[in-house]
Amino acid sequence: MANRVDLESLVHRLITYTDLDRCDWKDNGNSSYRLLLSGGSIIFQSIFNIDTNDYYFKIDLYDLKDRFATYYAYNIADDSYFSLLSNLHNSILNYMKRVMEEKMGMLYDSIG
Repeated sequence: MANRVDLESLVHRLITYTDLDRCDWKDNGNSSYRLLLSGGSIIFQSIFNIDTNDYYFKIDLYDLKDRFATYYAYNIADDSYFSLLSNLHNSILNYMKRVMEEKMGMLYDSIG
């Protein structure tokens, strides 16, 4: 049987491995990012609702067949996951920036 892990432990590992460039996040558009893993996938999304002026994060967890969990973290004082998912969001954005700069470097090196 696989290890039993809570969301906080999973997100801490995602942050660590994303910061080490060991998670290959893909941009889905609309502030949504997908990570494919051997045991399933993760979709992370930051959402701003202009009607309610709410900002929140959503993380969907998939095994090899189906989505098995969805978590939301809202920018309110009593949401313990918001800060944690905000850190993951920053890690993903920094990762995407590094990937983009590396690709620009390859273009730069191929000029002239």
